[in-house]
Amino acid sequence: MRIAFNIGARRFSAHWLPTLLVCLVVPIMLVLAHWQYTRAQEKVHLQQAFSQQMERPTDRLEDWNVAPQRWHFRPVELRGRFDTEQQFLLDNRMHDQRAGYVVLSPFRHRSGQAVLVRRGWVPRGGDRNALPSVGVATAERVVTGRVSVPGKPFKLGEMTYEQGWPLRVQYMDYEAMSERLGYELMPWVLVLDEDDSSAYASDWQPIVEGPAQNYSYMGQWLAMASAVLILYFYLNFHRREQDE
Repeated sequence: MRIAFNIGARRFSAHWLPTLLVCLVVPIMLVLAHWQYTRAQEKVHLQQAFSQQMERPTDRLEDWNVAPQRWHFRPVELRGRFDTEQQFLLDNRMHDQRAGYVVLSPFRHRSGQAVLVRRGWVPRGGDRNALPSVGVATAERVVTGRVSVPGKPFKLGEMTYEQGWPLRVQYMDYEAMSERLGYELMPWVLVLDEDDSSAYASDWQPIVEGPAQNYSYMGQWLAMASAVLILYFYLNFHRREQDE
């Protein structure tokens, strides 16, 4: 079975199988190109938001139930206490080509509201069973940092827990972590200022990479889709005299 029609002095004639493949492959390539464009635009907006928030003065937050996306990257000041008995170690985080953990410490307001404070990176050490000591003073105090709204993690199954604290986790899941703590966490993280006495090595990158790479990938997908279409029509267009 072939698809055939005439256009002027030329005749298009193609077998159904390569036609079907082209109809499947080209739309997929276009969807992937559009997805890369969307990711690039997200990063552009993220860069703009970061630049705008960098110029803002530090806000003193009493009510921590803020709209996370509106407060993303904003410098804030919180008053409360660290829950030093229950802390999380975000596993498999690299810093200066070394494996380690990101320390996430719950910080609680006297009203009962709580948020995770990202205190920075600590090395893992030679013995994986020996967790680092990440103790912190429990006295009421003020901490400053920036609001961060982590993206949705890539999950392989449900979060599993080990025994004891600090608790090693593979990704951030506010609901599961709140359940483990016994109280609710706000859906955002405070990235602690580097000069705070409770901070460890700074590993936070607000924008890991710019949109240029996504635009490059978009161009590659569009180029491949164009190449497939050009090759398809080139191989199946003939002069009518050749077919007759």
